[in-house]
Amino acid sequence: MPARSSFIIFGRSTDWVVPLRLALGRGRSDPAERQESDFARPLVAGLDYRLIETRTPDDCLAALARESRALVGIELTAANADRALALIRTVAEQFSGARIVVLAAREMADHEGLARELGAAGFVTSPRHLDEFLLIARRHWGSLPQPDLGAAESAWATLPWK
Repeated sequence: MPARSSFIIFGRSTDWVVPLRLALGRGRSDPAERQESDFARPLVAGLDYRLIETRTPDDCLAALARESRALVGIELTAANADRALALIRTVAEQFSGARIVVLAAREMADHEGLARELGAAGFVTSPRHLDEFLLIARRHWGSLPQPDLGAAESAWATLPWK
């Protein structure tokens, strides 16, 4: 994975940001504090990430201009459906190196097909179920070209216990 990976979240609420931070930090917590269900959930272990929150489509696009290979979470609600769907399309057309996951209110579940048609790679309807989001993140950053490493660095990068 790249040294630093970016999540860009577009939305007015913080309903998704806090659970995402918790899900990303799950691997670093004290094992005594973790619940049994936490061990079965996929993690992006050891990820050095940056979480960028944006409130307007223009702010989201500006952040993407700086972080063109980011994973973009776009909040979809009844109140912002037109703007969010337009943003999905714009991001998909202008930033081919980015991946989009829609973070939808449950009542917007019937928009999944349209969101995917516009370019979304994933669609999540509950902050409690961020597994798909994290799986897409792992696949996305794992597929990006890695910098050329020397022999020692290449060997170190492949060790399973690092």
